[in-house]
Amino acid sequence: MSADKGRFLYEIARDHGLKFAELKAQIEALGLDWDVSSHMKRATAEQEAELARRLAEPAAEEPPPVAEPPPAAEAPKAPKAPKAPKAEPAPEPAPEPAPEAEERPGKKAVRKARKKAEEALDAARAAAEQAARARSKAAASLSALEEAQRARLDAGTQKLARRAAEAMEACKDAARRAADKAADARKVARKARERAQALVDKAVALRAARR
Repeated sequence: MSADKGRFLYEIARDHGLKFAELKAQIEALGLDWDVSSHMKRATAEQEAELARRLAEPAAEEPPPVAEPPPAAEAPKAPKAPKAPKAEPAPEPAPEPAPEAEERPGKKAVRKARKKAEEALDAARAAAEQAARARSKAAASLSALEEAQRARLDAGTQKLARRAAEAMEACKDAARRAADKAADARKVARKARERAQALVDKAVALRAARR
């Protein structure tokens, strides 16, 4: 190791049989202007010699403690004068009762207000019950209206179905009557053809007789 750089602090502490923390405390206690922030810091030969010299110096003897003067003797205390007997406090006058005429209006007002509040609560409850009944009635009326509308629709449907059935029966009757008339017409046509044939036969017979 070169002389200009010096040795590491942990090496110096090891030579003195100290730990780095103890060496650091010694250096700070001696007031040496060293950089001891790390054990890897270096100290020059002059600094190391100064440290060895300062550690070898005997510790300064502490001056003997100064004896404190004995406490002064306390002066004798004067005898205390006898305490005068305490005067008993005069009894306070009893509070006069307030006249009933002043208390009654307040109580009456409180009772009256309480009664009004109870009446208001009863009225509110009655109104709530009436509202609930009105709601129930409205719901029942709405249900009845819906039932009536459904019944009306059903009645209209049934009426239309009945009319359609009647119309169908009328058509069937008309078809039957038309079929009957057609049969009658066929009969009449057949008879007409028979008469025509008879007339033709007579004409042929007369022509043959004339010859």
